[in-house]
Amino acid sequence: ISPDNPDFCSIDGNIYNKDATMLVRCMPAKTEYTFPATVQSVYHTLFDTQNYSAFNECNKLKTVNIRKENALGIDLLTVGYFVWQCPTDFYGGGAFGNCSSIERVNVEPGNPVLKSVDGVLFLNEMHRPTWPVAHDVLIYYPAAKAEESFTVPSDSDCILDYGMIYNPNLKKLIFENPDTEIDGDLSNLYSHSEYERREEFVIAGYEGSKAQQYAEENAIGFESLGAAPALLPGDYNGDNEVTIADAVLLTRFLSEDDTLTNEQTTFIILAKSDIDADGLVTIMDVFVILKGLEIE
Repeated sequence: ISPDNPDFCSIDGNIYNKDATMLVRCMPAKTEYTFPATVQSVYHTLFDTQNYSAFNECNKLKTVNIRKENALGIDLLTVGYFVWQCPTDFYGGGAFGNCSSIERVNVEPGNPVLKSVDGVLFLNEMHRPTWPVAHDVLIYYPAAKAEESFTVPSDSDCILDYGMIYNPNLKKLIFENPDTEIDGDLSNLYSHSEYERREEFVIAGYEGSKAQQYAEENAIGFESLGAAPALLPGDYNGDNEVTIADAVLLTRFLSEDDTLTNEQTTFIILAKSDIDADGLVTIMDVFVILKGLEIE
């Protein structure tokens, strides 16, 4: 593209608007794509019931890298391949909904909207201020991710409708949080079509969990993890008492300390962290714990 073009520019062969704040077209021959730091949106449009995004026909693409400067959450959601079928304001599948070879999406730490867990893409834009109403939301599971199982993080309370598109490798989806919602339809994950149901696909979760309910309602195999841990409210380390150590753990969680282990995060989720019962989990809950311990 000529530098004199008034509307577009090119970087590494990909097409952007003039100031490179929008990705217009990722070239189909690319096997890896990294968003330039300037990009804040992805081109998308909808013709009749056919969705077009900047990543259309990028079936050789294996790795996508998102920088901390790329605040792309809504753009990656609203260009879903199944956009016209979804009843909510957010749409799963997203910009990569018809990319059949993506193995992982990496998000640089510090991105205010997105995060990745083992190459799986999550929206974190709305999770801390209103938790436990909403935490991280799984919005895209790569279609060619090689692992046979995936554990949905305990601080994720939702898998978005069509957030998990067909992946022939995935055989088990594990839920450590009994309250994680499956928003809508996972059938595109466990069944390539209504005529080709994958009987080996199972959902694993706690007894009485929303995962079990979903599995039973949709005739999917369910693998029990037993009864969910019964924890005292505020017992975040599972030692059957509430101490200053628990207050410290909750403080670390609220400050988004990424050194917390998955087990610690799970305990925090399961231990009824809204101590003051105001519908939110905030630093005020830490104060309530400390007051109960009579610590100045």
